[in-house]
Amino acid sequence: MWRNNFSEFNFINLIQADCSKFDFNSIGPIKLTFLDVDLYLPTKKALENTFNATVKGGVIIVDDVREDNAYDGAHQAYIEFCNENNIQPNIIGNKCGIIFKN
Repeated sequence: MWRNNFSEFNFINLIQADCSKFDFNSIGPIKLTFLDVDLYLPTKKALENTFNATVKGGVIIVDDVREDNAYDGAHQAYIEFCNENNIQPNIIGNKCGIIFKN
């Protein structure tokens, strides 16, 4: 379904990989990332890796980070990552967290 929703945007590349092993620098520089991982450890690792590979002015959007969401692992990882990196958590829409790399 995700692929169908973005099929008309030829500049978007869907990557499904083990985020603990994937070399994010191999696809960099990254300007925009949408993480839809849900679980704590993979979300935390993906945030660390994508943030390091994201260019200044880039954006990371993390799905399912609202505190009352069923996927509390994504919420915990997002909040911890923001706190560890002195980033103000910012929930947009109904459930996404956004990080701007300055």
